[in-house]
Formats: sequence, structure tokens, C-alpha cells
Amino acid sequence: AKFDKSKPISGGIPHCFPQFGPGEMQQHGFARNLDWEVASTSADVNPDDPEPCVELVLKDNEYTRAMFDYSFTAALAVTLKADQLVCDMRVVNTDSKEFDFTAALHTYFAANVGDVRVEGLGGLSYLDKTVDVNNPPTKELAEGAALAIEKETDSVFLGAPDELTL
Repeated sequence: AKFDKSKPISGGIPHCFPQFGPGEMQQHGFARNLDWEVASTSADVNPDDPEPCVELVLKDNEYTRAMFDYSFTAALAVTLKADQLVCDMRVVNTDSKEFDFTAALHTYFAANVGDVRVEGLGGLSYLDKTVDVNNPPTKELAEGAALAIEKETDSVFLGAPDELTL
């Protein structure tokens, strides 16, 4: 992959900020195109930590303010546990004025798509962007149902919980 900051590299967990999806700036904002700094690691305190963690930070700069004229600090903590990877993204407004933003961790997984189920979305309404990306119809996943990935899927679930099971 060529990482020249003009577009994101493929794979991993791209960080979408300050915009998720299409909008005034490039698709999914600029955060996934930029270098984040390592703010801290759990190894700084405990080199033998059984659940290692790294915190990455992105702060506004001249480049970001050309597209999003606000001061901010975005932080991503990634913790490796015995049976899960925990990612926690936070954004702090360090500006003197309020701002709106959207954010997402846009993950990629190496898995057999026929085996994929997402639990925790049952009963929620969602926008089905495979029908019309600009004006998606609202649909609903049955109460208690898992989302099965059986065909092309591009959905935005409304009111989704913080934790889901894949």
C-alpha cells in the first residue's frame, strides 16, 4: 500500500473522523489518512502487562483545519485481551467554539462471510445504503435477530449499542 496521506490504506481499522460517510470533505473524513502519535503504552508502566494497551492520538494541525476549522484531540486506545480486541475512540473539543462531528471505527475482518453474524442489533431500525446510498430506505431488523451477512451489506443502524458481538 502507498501511504502518501492522499487516501487511506486498505485493511486494519480505519478511523473515520470528523465525518463518517459522504459529506463536505472526502469520504469518512481525514483521520484515517494521517499519522497518529503514540501517546502511551501499558508497557510504559508494566512491561509484563497481560492485557497490553496502546493509546494513539491525533491533534488538529494546519492540514486538518483547512478542512475542519476546529481544535480537537482524537484518541484511540487499543487493548489486547485474552479473548478480544477492545478499541475505544474518544474526541475532545479543545476549541473555544462547539462543533459537530461523526466518527466510526471502520473494521475489516478476515472471515468466511457465510459464518458472520452480528449480535446486539435486533429490534433496531437501519438505513439500507445498498438500495440508494443518497436516500436509503429505513428498515428494521427483527427483535432478537442477529444480522447475517448473506449478500452485499452497507447499513447504518440507528441507536446501536456501544458493544456488539461478531
